[in-house]
Amino acid sequence: MRENGLSSKTPRRFRRTTDSKHNLPIADNLVARDFNPDAPNRIWGADITYVRAWAGWFYLAVVIDRSRAASWDGRSATTCERSWSCPP
Repeated sequence: MRENGLSSKTPRRFRRTTDSKHNLPIADNLVARDFNPDAPNRIWGADITYVRAWAGWFYLAVVIDRSRAASWDGRSATTCERSWSCPP
C-alpha cells in the first residue's frame, strides 16, 4: 500500500459528549418510570441528535408526548432560535 501511496482509514476514538461528574443540582424524577400517563400532555420527553451529512452536521431536536412526536426542529447549526414544527 505504501508503494502505491495508499493508506487505510482508522476508526476515530469515541468522543464523550456528556460530563456527569459535576456538583450541579439534579432535577427530581417526577415520572418515576411510569411511562403510561392517563391523558395526553402529562409527560413529555425531549432529545437532540446530530448526524454527519455530506454538507456538514445536521441537528434534529424532538419533543415526544405519549410515544408520538409532538414537535420537532431540524437545522444545520445549533442555535437558540425556536421554530418548531407540529404534526397534524
